[in-house]
Amino acid sequence: AESYFRTSLYKEPFNYNIIVKIAEYYGNTMKDSSKALYYYDLASKMKPNDAEIYYNMALIKVANQREDEAIDLLKKSISLNGKIVKYHRALGTVYLNKEKGEDAIKEIRAAYAIDKNDILTLNNAGCYYLAIEGDISRGLTNLKAAYDGINENTSEEDKEMITENYNRIRNLSDTYSKKNGAALKIPDLKLFY
Repeated sequence: AESYFRTSLYKEPFNYNIIVKIAEYYGNTMKDSSKALYYYDLASKMKPNDAEIYYNMALIKVANQREDEAIDLLKKSISLNGKIVKYHRALGTVYLNKEKGEDAIKEIRAAYAIDKNDILTLNNAGCYYLAIEGDISRGLTNLKAAYDGINENTSEEDKEMITENYNRIRNLSDTYSKKNGAALKIPDLKLFY
């Protein structure tokens, strides 16, 4: 595939779509983050107002554990198009991972305000209430809403992660309510970007 992309780029060096496809190829298929970032950066110079490019670059930065750079890129995406749920959700997740609870809930609520039925945002909200505030009932309510929102359009990976989170917290809630005064130990939960 790489040779075809190079030929396409040789024939049309300023074709934005080809450059984005090459970046996606390096990022998703080849797992070469430096080349993917190079082509996304090139695409961002051609279309500086395309918020999706900055979002994709931010995900690569997160995977490379460069969260501060990811935050800047996600803020840029939001400034270009603040009506996209996944930009706010991703920024909230990065903030949660950096233990910035106030910023995290602000972004989770912004994502929720855009789409109250987004199961990935509901999952993240449940994780926030459990991990940061220690509120089992509110966390379980959000995770149950995410679980109940699973439908035929939900990817298998998303179904599995939401179901795992919901079942872990449901079991935790049952255990906690049986043991009066027991210490609360939150299991590892998975967040969505």
